[in-house]
Amino acid sequence: QELNHYRSKQRLDVKLSRMKLKLESVNDDFLSSAVLPPATHQKLEPKELELLKKMICQDGTLVENKGKKMKSKLCAMAEEEYKQKPCRKSKDVRKARRPTPAIVMNP
Repeated sequence: QELNHYRSKQRLDVKLSRMKLKLESVNDDFLSSAVLPPATHQKLEPKELELLKKMICQDGTLVENKGKKMKSKLCAMAEEEYKQKPCRKSKDVRKARRPTPAIVMNP
């Protein structure tokens, strides 16, 4: 039992350190775009980014739920803001900028 627990703890530690490594290599824009709706082209505040990174680095199981909650909360916030100030761009500006394809990170 003890050994089993230790093994799973070790596995979790490895997983977390991998996640931390991944996080350090992930740029803030990517994190922002992962959390905010892409249409807004907004950036997260540094404080929000820190919080997000901390949450992702915490306990593996908590992370997913917290991350989802945070994501939906931030999405809601961003959507509210987006509704308040609609983005008015001229047609040719819109044509010129093609949306960048989402970066797929393999787990």
